[in-house]
Amino acid sequence: MGERVRVAVVDGQPIFRKGLIGTIASPTVTVVAEGETADDVLRVVKQSKPDVLILDISISGNGLEAAESALHIRPNLKVVVVTASDNKGDVAEALRIGVQGYIVKGVSGPQLIDALKIILSGGQYITPSLATNLLMGSRSKVLLSDKANEIGLTLRDRQVLRHLAKGLSNQELADKLGVSVRTIKYYLTQVFRKMHVGSRVEAVLQAQKIRLDFNDEVQL
Repeated sequence: MGERVRVAVVDGQPIFRKGLIGTIASPTVTVVAEGETADDVLRVVKQSKPDVLILDISISGNGLEAAESALHIRPNLKVVVVTASDNKGDVAEALRIGVQGYIVKGVSGPQLIDALKIILSGGQYITPSLATNLLMGSRSKVLLSDKANEIGLTLRDRQVLRHLAKGLSNQELADKLGVSVRTIKYYLTQVFRKMHVGSRVEAVLQAQKIRLDFNDEVQL
């Protein structure tokens, strides 16, 4: 996974939490803190300053609110939800607040490690079956390769989508494009509206459906 990564794990089931820690701990991954409630989320984020927070949103308290608060405290924090809930509402809300991964419990150790590698390399990961359900439930139709112009994607929209595909946070997008975070939020609102999606992951998946080229740089 590259450079040494600091990870915090918050899960209300001690046996599962210990097993997860044992699975991810390695010479390049250090588990710096653990907890079991929503209050613990804020404590470990403030005190231990992890790079990654692995969180079960079903913990005591409001797990999703805790995740959102954690992202406000540490905007560059990568939040990975590992939970038993495959509820579409939970998934959509988690993606809305900016989590980098949503994984349903039951995955194997190697699958979890592979997902974390994707997230740590700057991508996003969602359990494939959930991603499929989100796309099928999207208000938008499946778009063909030449539909980008038809749905009104501007050059700036495409540039934002390219950076979203790399997993950049709002602050990183703002720094990259030389604008404010408020402006980035406006851009994202416009992109989501045009593509009829409700989250970053859905937007990137739709962009892949229309075969938007993420490799070419857009000159503005």
